[in-house]
Amino acid sequence: MERKTHILFTITWIYWLATLLKIYQINNEWALFYILLVTSFPLISIPYQAIVTTLPDADLHNSRLHKTVLAPALWILSFFVNHRWATHRIEGILIFSLFMWGLYILWTSIITLTVISFLAITILWVLIDKKIINKIFSTIIILFFPILLIPEVYKYFLVSMIFAYIFHMFGDAFSKEGWTVAKIPGTKKKLRFQLPYYLAFRVGGGFERGIIKPLLWCVLFFIIYIEHNFWIDKITSDLALTFQQVGIIYHNPELLISDLDNIKERVDIVLEFIRKVVGSI
Repeated sequence: MERKTHILFTITWIYWLATLLKIYQINNEWALFYILLVTSFPLISIPYQAIVTTLPDADLHNSRLHKTVLAPALWILSFFVNHRWATHRIEGILIFSLFMWGLYILWTSIITLTVISFLAITILWVLIDKKIINKIFSTIIILFFPILLIPEVYKYFLVSMIFAYIFHMFGDAFSKEGWTVAKIPGTKKKLRFQLPYYLAFRVGGGFERGIIKPLLWCVLFFIIYIEHNFWIDKITSDLALTFQQVGIIYHNPELLISDLDNIKERVDIVLEFIRKVVGSI
């Protein structure tokens, strides 16, 4: 899929799947778990999902991410690897999940959140062409970033990032190139998800741009329409939590100073965690 279709596909299907499970009243354990998990994602997850779902294609030499603050790391990556290398395989998913675990250990602070929010907005304005969407996403980030100071919300936010990364692969699975899930160690064989050629679409072709993308837009609007009460409640509750966090910071300005000391301590914890992981490999 192209970048814009990937973004639309990921955001649409993460929530559409939960909607379908509710519509058809599928009440098995996994369905209820998925619905609970996805509906727990904070609203601020959505613009970040748009960024994360483009990361597996960072190995493309013409990726728009090369025009962002991520450029130095991506130049190195794209120099050494080919497109749809390990970034798309199970090891890419595991590495990204490990990175999210590192962020979980690092935890969050008002200072780091401010920096990350600024960087996220600059990246979005490069990735997405439509100014109205960029304005909406930027507003969501600016309004709701204090909510990530809440431990439970921050945890669900990181999980939503892993979902976005994985759903990129699901989008690729329906293209003619398919999805290489894993390379079997010690052999040249690969575990692949590949549709019959006549059912798959060509990336960037007329079917993707003329059929898939408009269909995804329709599905997205349908989700918002039939779940409008949920989205109104989500906006309201997230705003209430945001104002609560702003009030805590306003009445306790010493938190900003303590953050400076805590950041170094947290970085040391993460580095120690990385050393242990590398040492056990």
